[in-house]
Amino acid sequence: VTLANAYCQEREISLNIIAGDMLKIPFEDIYFSFAYSFHTIFHLSKKDIREAIREMNRVLKPGGLIFIDFLSVDDFLYKEGEEVAKGEVMLAEGGTQILHTFFEDGEGDEFFEGFDILLRQKRTIERPVSWKESNMVLLEYIVKKKNEKS
Repeated sequence: VTLANAYCQEREISLNIIAGDMLKIPFEDIYFSFAYSFHTIFHLSKKDIREAIREMNRVLKPGGLIFIDFLSVDDFLYKEGEEVAKGEVMLAEGGTQILHTFFEDGEGDEFFEGFDILLRQKRTIERPVSWKESNMVLLEYIVKKKNEKS
């Protein structure tokens, strides 16, 4: 957050960047038109991912959009760590054990009750050869919050 705010200040960009908890988003109901989670939500358990999406739903206006990505079980990291629950794997990062949650194809659909799925795609990000066989495989979604009356 400090680096992002310094970047904005140097370039005279006015943004409201704050640290927060995606399980308790510090904004009132129906506040935003768009929510974005890139390479973050999959560090929660599936139970907490469900809660985080409920929170996004709470702060999202009707017709609002969410972009979110989940790790696929086809990602190279899935078999690398200790599985602590179905699809939930502890992996070493920077000397610390970090939770990574992986999804089967289509499994993420069940997290979007109250939304229309506009895009569901599986995307492979090819990493440099120096990273060994380490292609990242993501399940990306764009969903639209249904209008309250629908």
